[in-house]
Amino acid sequence: MDVEKQYEKLTRMADDLKQQGIIDKHDWRRLMGEAVSYYAHAIEKD
Repeated sequence: MDVEKQYEKLTRMADDLKQQGIIDKHDWRRLMGEAVSYYAHAIEKD
């Protein structure tokens, strides 16, 4: 799976968990931060 698709999958998952009330806004921010870090690290390798 390419980097952009994996990033989109991670952000969608975080959004879905927040909308379902499984995580709060603080956990959502943390997950989004992890997704951004993953993306930045992955494109740095290229």
